Amino acid sequence: MAAAVTLGAAEPALAWSPTTRKRMLDDAARLVPPSLQRLMKRYRRELLRGMAMRVPEPEAGHFEHPDGNGRLVAAAAEAMRGTYVALQTGEPLKRVVGRLGRVAHLVGDLNDPLVGRDDDPREASYAEDYARYVEKILPKVRLTLEDRPPQGLDVDALRRWSRQAVERTREFYEPIGRSYWVDGRLAESRTFDERSIPFGIGCLTYSRAVNDVALAWMAIWREGGGDTAGALYDKLMDGDGRGRGGRANAPGR
Repeated sequence: MAAAVTLGAAEPALAWSPTTRKRMLDDAARLVPPSLQRLMKRYRRELLRGMAMRVPEPEAGHFEHPDGNGRLVAAAAEAMRGTYVALQTGEPLKRVVGRLGRVAHLVGDLNDPLVGRDDDPREASYAEDYARYVEKILPKVRLTLEDRPPQGLDVDALRRWSRQAVERTREFYEPIGRSYWVDGRLAESRTFDERSIPFGIGCLTYSRAVNDVALAWMAIWREGGGDTAGALYDKLMDGDGRGRGGRANAPGR
């Protein structure tokens, strides 16, 4: 059974817990064309295994700091490009789906607010609690779609797209730390309500992660020759009344 696959057991404490990653995978899968949905459902086990990627640090690419340390941007671009090439060259679809799982892991990490910086010496004191907090608020997250697909599937275009995601997410690192340290004391996430900064950041960054995973998958599927008809993502965006460049709220589960 697919449920037997363990997600992220050896990962560092980041904003996305194993449960959050699985929910992210499922939320993104709802947005893609039915043809791709069927394929991912058929090879669900491979999709989960890809998402749970087991590569030692620093090769896993879990971070991208302003000083150039880390290789998350490069890893995400390579995973997307590699999946597209695999699809074009006729790699067995079972393996392609595994690659899509890896894409989801790395693209999700691009939107993780704790991977873009590491200059807060107190981060270790709240990182795990924040990951549990994001997982806890998932039922309250309402997805907001942002139509920012990769502008091409060459490595340079994919790196630009990935770097843009990291850079816009990086701004949330410091506010999370400030929220946990109040008057010199460590706060607990149970004190955060729906008006708190961590709640807003958790909802926004999770939503962006789902959005970007779906867009990455659809770009790969489309350029690789897959049937793109009937994607819920397109229906929601077109129904917004402002065309493909607008925003739309995905309905709750």
